[in-house]
Amino acid sequence: MTTALETANRVLVWCGRPSGPPPLGGMGETTGLAAPEPGTLARLRDMAAHTGARLGAGRSRLGDDGCRLGLGALLLAAAVGARGDRKVALRLAEAAAETPGRGWTDQLCRYAVLRPVLEPRRGAVSAFQLEPALIDALLRAATLTQVLHRPADGTDGVAVGTAAELLSRPRGPAVLAGVLAAPHPDAAVRRWRGELLDRFRHAHRSFVIDVYVLARLRHAAEWDRLVGADRPDPSTARYWAPLAAIDADPARPLAARPFLDGHQSAVALARALNGGNLT
Repeated sequence: MTTALETANRVLVWCGRPSGPPPLGGMGETTGLAAPEPGTLARLRDMAAHTGARLGAGRSRLGDDGCRLGLGALLLAAAVGARGDRKVALRLAEAAAETPGRGWTDQLCRYAVLRPVLEPRRGAVSAFQLEPALIDALLRAATLTQVLHRPADGTDGVAVGTAAELLSRPRGPAVLAGVLAAPHPDAAVRRWRGELLDRFRHAHRSFVIDVYVLARLRHAAEWDRLVGADRPDPSTARYWAPLAAIDADPARPLAARPFLDGHQSAVALARALNGGNLT
């Protein structure tokens, strides 16, 4: 039987260049996950560095100069590879959640494992093809992923707190804004991003507007497609509702904000689907 460490390594390799669903494998000798060889640790460090660079986290990975890694990402990879056995996969995901995160580098590495698994637009297995209980367990083990993707059930408060902490980290606002601006294909993710921006629109008004500026500058065509659909999904209106609420404040008009343009139809949609209640 394939060992758990071998299966986890196959998943890690797949995460670097996902094509089709993640590998499935055996879970023999699970104790090997507690003592990975240097090659596995090097792969994990490379994944964290690559993901941090892609997100724009900077060389210090959000100020986490120590490059500290725990076993959480490796356990998540093993859980993904073991998903053919529900009990084993859930147990490994729960073990990852119980393994303390060792800093932002560790969280970037966990995100590097989960992002291609949960985001169907990268050609990986769709999140909707995974058992909901396993998705929830995977998310609970990765607080940064709960911010950048969506929270597990009942953990919105943890995700909001992590997002607020991210705003205080070097390059953190740029990382968060870049992710939140994108029109995600999953309605649940769009809805969460709208809810997070709504939580921030009073205390972090300028940041929230920056997100919408990026949404228009980088992703205007895709947002226009979602907003202009014959039957727009309510999650699209939820995403734009915080900007509509800000726009409704006569004391601080949006008109003076440079580079924010083309958002009017999205704001109108948010007002229409929320019945004008945007306080």
